[in-house]
Order: sequence, then C-alpha cells, then structure tokens
Amino acid sequence: MAVAKNKIRAIGNLRLRAWLPQLVLAILALFILMDVSPHRQPNPGTDSGIFLYAGQKINDGATLYNDVWDHKGPMIFYVNALGLALAGGSRWGVWLLEVLAVGAAALIGYQLIAKAFGAWPALFGSVAWLTALPTVLDGGNLTEEYALPMQFGMLALFMAARRAEHRWLEFALGLVAALAFWDRANMIGISMAIGLFLLWEALVTKDRLAWKRIAAILAGFLSLSLLVILAFRAQNALPGLWDASFYYNLIYSDTTAADRHASVIFGLRRLPLLQSIALAGWLLSGLALVGRLEHSDKAQHPALLAVLFIALPLELLLTSLSGRGFPHYFMSWLPVFGLAAAYLLYVILKQGEVARKPGTRGQFAKVLTLSMVMAISLVPLLGILPPAKETISASVAARGLPPVDVTGSRFGPALDYITKHVGPNEDILFWGKLLAINWLSGHDVPSRHIFQDHFFTPGYATPEMIDGYIQDIERSHPVIIDTTIKRVTYPEIGVRNLDKVIEVVRPLYVYIQANYQFVEVLEPYGWHVYRYVGPSLDAEQPNG
Repeated sequence: MAVAKNKIRAIGNLRLRAWLPQLVLAILALFILMDVSPHRQPNPGTDSGIFLYAGQKINDGATLYNDVWDHKGPMIFYVNALGLALAGGSRWGVWLLEVLAVGAAALIGYQLIAKAFGAWPALFGSVAWLTALPTVLDGGNLTEEYALPMQFGMLALFMAARRAEHRWLEFALGLVAALAFWDRANMIGISMAIGLFLLWEALVTKDRLAWKRIAAILAGFLSLSLLVILAFRAQNALPGLWDASFYYNLIYSDTTAADRHASVIFGLRRLPLLQSIALAGWLLSGLALVGRLEHSDKAQHPALLAVLFIALPLELLLTSLSGRGFPHYFMSWLPVFGLAAAYLLYVILKQGEVARKPGTRGQFAKVLTLSMVMAISLVPLLGILPPAKETISASVAARGLPPVDVTGSRFGPALDYITKHVGPNEDILFWGKLLAINWLSGHDVPSRHIFQDHFFTPGYATPEMIDGYIQDIERSHPVIIDTTIKRVTYPEIGVRNLDKVIEVVRPLYVYIQANYQFVEVLEPYGWHVYRYVGPSLDAEQPNG
C-alpha cells in the first residue's frame, strides 16, 4: 500500500514542461501516418489514386476540371501536385505533406486547448482525437486530413482575436475558412459556428464589435475565394469548377433523411469511445453556458464553449448531407470531439479541486489525466506502434526511406500485365475507379472523365457528355480493363441486357460492345480486358 502511494506521489511530482506534450503529440502523429506511408501502403487508395493522377497531370500542364474531372474542391489536387513536385514524382512528397498537416493540427489544437483549459486537458483531448484518427484515416491523402490544421487553426485564430482585438487575426481566420471550403465545401462547420456565435453577439447582446469581426472574417473569406475564381477564369475553367465542385455535389447529395441519419449513426459507431467522451463534454458545455453568456464574463471559456456547442451538431449535419458513410468523412469530427473531450476532463478536474485538500490538487490532476490518457490510448497504440516499429526498422536497414514494393502488392499482377501486354504509349481506361494503377503504371486515361461513377448519378450525365466520352475513346482506342466484375457498382461492359443501364449511358455500352473485343481475364482479379477492333467486326463479349 505504501509503495502504491509513493508511485502516485511520484507521478504527481511530475512537471508538465511546455515542450514535452507537444513533442509526444508530434511523434504520435508521425507514428500514426507511418502506417499509410508508401512503404506500408504501396497501392494508393481509390480517392488517393485519383488525386495523385490529377496532381501529376497538373504538373504536366493539364488544367483541372477541363482536362481532369473529379467532384472534389481544387485544393486537394494542388496539394498532391505540390507533394509530387517536391519529391520528383514520388508519393513520399505527398506523404510528407500528410505528416505536416496532421502534426500541425496536433500542435495547434494542443496550444488552443492548453490556453483555454490548461495543459492536462489539452494533452488528454489531443491524444483522444489522434488515437481515434486511424479508424477514419481510410488510407490517407484525403481532403478531410488536410483540413484538420485548418479546423484547429480557425478556432485558434478566433480565440487569439478575442484576446488581442486585432482585425487582421479575423481576416486570417477568413482566409483559413476559405482554404477549408475550397478543400471540401462541407468543411465549414467550425467557421459557420463562429459566424453564428458572432451574429448572436451582434443581434442579442448588441455588441457592435461583433459586426466588425464578422466583416473582417468575410473579407478574408471572400478575398481568397475571389483569387480562386479569377485563377480558374484565367484558365477558362470556371464552368468546370462550378460543375464539378458544386453542381454535381448538389445532385450527389440528393438523399433521404433516413440515409443521412444512417450516415451519422455509422460515424458514431466508428468512433465509439471518443464519441461517448466527446458527447459528454459537449453536454457539459451546454450546461456551463446556461446563464454565463448573459453576463460580461472576460474569461476565454464562454466564447469557445459556445462555438463548440454550435459546431458539434453542425459537423454531424454537414457530414451527413451526402447520405453516405465513408470512414474518412468522419475525420472532420475529430477537432470538435477532441475539444469536447478536453472540456470534459477540465470539468472533472475543477470538481476534483473543490473536493480535495489544497495540497493534493496538483497531484490529483496529473494522476487522473495520465490514467485517462492511458485508458483511451492503450488499445489504439497496439495497432499504431507495430507498423511504426517496422517502418523505422526498414528505414534504418535502408539508411534512408524504406523500400516500396509495388510488385508484391495487390496491384502487382495488374502492373506486371500492363508492362508485358500494353504498349508504352497506349492509354488505359479502367472501367471502374482505379486511377491508382494509371498513376503507378504511367499510362494516361483518354478522357477528362477519368472514371465513370458520375455517369450513373441520376440527373447528372447528359447525352452530350456521353457522346464526348465516346469521341475520346474513338480518338485514342485505349485498352479497356473492366474492374466492375464481381463488384456491385454499375453494369459491367459486357452486360447483355442493356435495360440494366440507365438510358443516358446506353450509347456508351453500345459503342464499346460494337467496337471492342473481349481479349482475356486478368487474374487474380477476374477483370475483363478489351481491345479495340473497330465497327467492322462483331466484337466478341465474354460469356455470361
């Protein structure tokens, strides 16, 4: 018993130096990202492959949306272009930007929370969201990942502006909000929460300064947005920007309330421990706000708590708009969840201080925090540390970056087939969404429509769009590899009953079936390979 008390006393005597938790968080972020490095994941994920391919095309002189179409905001493509340029076309440059983004989010978030609630809650909240990150990282190099430092940055600038009363800080907040918006349009939960809180101050408390703050934020947001619009207009790509980033996504998000509800439930189940802690902290923030905002309280907490209380449900709502439950969608929840988790510990520590003797309050905070950090991180660390250890060992053995074995990866057989059977100047059209193989093999797609998902989104594709796609195929005569076999996506190329194909896309199937011949099955995937033979032959289709 005496030994246990001595251990507790020893922990209580630890001093949390300012640099130590930030160093721990930076290392933790690095270790987490090691599992999605090119060494551990030689095959990019589906969306990551699209971004890498588009980024490389941009570096080669292509115009985004005019020459390469995807329905994401422009920032992610230029991030990939920058990463590839930094590393001479290697994915390691993109991965470095991922590490910088997550590491910056961890450090900005820690400093924000530490100034508001103290070092121990900041450590707990930061570890809580970071150790939950692997469950929603979804292979990495995704829009939500790069938005993490922007989300924390908006909160940090908001609080800094309230302390310093400098309008340039709010202008900078607007700039960061615009960056997040052009990364992904629904990454505006925190900026919306800040705007709603300031609007409340202006209309309800009659705070004239709030209008100036709103104006400064809007000025920053509109300034950067105007530069983006002008840049795309200069490239004659403004219609494409509107079509891909906004118009298509409005159609894509035309889902039912049941779908949106299911999406939120899926996300909460994806983050079971963090969401439980965060929702408890969020409820406490609401209780703390009752009556407090009616007074002239100069403390930092009311404004931050108000933004937190507004932002959390907004983030849930914005994520649910598409009605889909892709794991990476829920990455956008992590900043507000981490902040709410930190506030929960802050309240517990405050209550504990009241109940304990003055001489033991510091020890109580340290022991409780370290215990909660260990409890929330133990299981995630079992999944984080082994990949990190293996990557470090491989780096040491290589005396530099660890090796990237693409040949032994999932796409290895496909890349080997392409090397042996596809000419170096031939284009490859993957029927499906495997731009990663185009990027890895160096073979172009013959069209600005680098995949076909949007053709099958009801209400989007037009006869002119499909006719243009057919013309692109006719000009290039690419090798077509149908990856939709055995996958529930959209009908495979060789489908016999064209009634299964939506009407607007049927001419594309008719053209391919009349002009392409089934060659062979690419194993071990079961993909069907087609080659152009022209309209003079009755192109052979696979049985079935």
